[in-house]
Amino acid sequence: MQLFKAPEGRPWRSLHEATADVEHNILWGFLGQGEDERRTSGSLEMRPDCADLPIFLRSYFAWKLDLPVGIPRCEDATEGLAHCRDVETLHSHSGLGRFQSFLRSAEEYVGTWLLREDHWSDRSLLYPVPLSPAALRPGTVYVDPFGHTLILVGWQPPAADGSRVLLAVDAQPGGFVTLKRFWPGYFVFAPSGSHAGAGFKAFRPVRRGEGWAVLPTNAELELAPVGAPLSYEQTSLNSAEFHDRMQALLAPIPRDPVVVYREHLETIHRMFQSRAAVTDRASQWFAAHPQEVIAMPRGSGVFATIGPWEDFSTICRDLRLFVAVNIVRDFPALVQRSPEQFRARGAPGESLTAVHALQRELAGSMEVRYVGSDGETRRRTVADLVGDPDFLSHGYNPNDCPERRWGEASTAACSRQAPPEQRRREHEYLPWFRNGYGCD
Repeated sequence: MQLFKAPEGRPWRSLHEATADVEHNILWGFLGQGEDERRTSGSLEMRPDCADLPIFLRSYFAWKLDLPVGIPRCEDATEGLAHCRDVETLHSHSGLGRFQSFLRSAEEYVGTWLLREDHWSDRSLLYPVPLSPAALRPGTVYVDPFGHTLILVGWQPPAADGSRVLLAVDAQPGGFVTLKRFWPGYFVFAPSGSHAGAGFKAFRPVRRGEGWAVLPTNAELELAPVGAPLSYEQTSLNSAEFHDRMQALLAPIPRDPVVVYREHLETIHRMFQSRAAVTDRASQWFAAHPQEVIAMPRGSGVFATIGPWEDFSTICRDLRLFVAVNIVRDFPALVQRSPEQFRARGAPGESLTAVHALQRELAGSMEVRYVGSDGETRRRTVADLVGDPDFLSHGYNPNDCPERRWGEASTAACSRQAPPEQRRREHEYLPWFRNGYGCD
């Protein structure tokens, strides 16, 4: 996908910042309405969250190319898509105002529950696809067990060792869009049944009539495939099997474990840096609202809400970081336990020695910088954060000071802290957090 051709980790402040790039957006200004120009008013605004991003991108290209697209107007997630009889369609040659209205409907009615319906559901918005390079094409959606979604943008050419990188984008609170590679810490997987519908999926093709839209059933897709074929392959896999299958696609030849471990460290470093950007934005918000306390949603609302809690809490991000930390911490043991998965480096044990050397050298030098309560820059190393990650289970509350959110040994400089009632609820919610409760 040419639109997101950029260095890995590149953030865009909004989706419309990406579509306004005339060099990379091949449909820039295609409708002649000035829709992609950056003006003070009258131009396209797109700030999707993670669930909205796949819908926004699909709708944008459909709008430009006059292709059918529909949004089920579902108000009750418990009923499922089969009960969504009202499907809002985008008619041909719609103007900019109509398209913006269509996107507002998407924001109102589309949640990740609509994207992670069970794989066997005939009326889900998406359907499961096989794990193959041909099926994992740009526009394919990944839905993780926590409810986070990513959309694939393409494969990079093979490296010298034959390995390939699969790239995707996701959206975060505040409208930021970021380019990421396929990595287990980003693409968390759980078997079907434990979390409904996690995995790679494609959009069901929409057939459009005058004021109506039809989504084909699974049986219809099997009889007359359109696009990627329907496949239930992922439903039979556990997490390890899923990532083994993906690893075989990404690196068909065993790789040097030191190269792999370096990539792991660099990726988790970017994840922590992205988290620091959120905690810094929270500090800026509190500087402008010094008397405010951000309301903590009750129950499962801590995982899915709108407003300042969504913008500045890191609970869903920290769930994925827990997974990523375990990948990095367990890697030396994996090299020792399963040496056949990697290319040998000389004598037995040499690979493990080299991995430990890299761990000491690189993890200890990678810094994560954030702004402390006193306005000064503070630093923590990846080695520190990976070595003691428990702070993630209680550092997500934006009402807490940055030092507490980053697990500093001393919080004497703290300028704010969460109210006691919120602290009590944090303790109550801890089992949900550690068990990977869904971030819808």
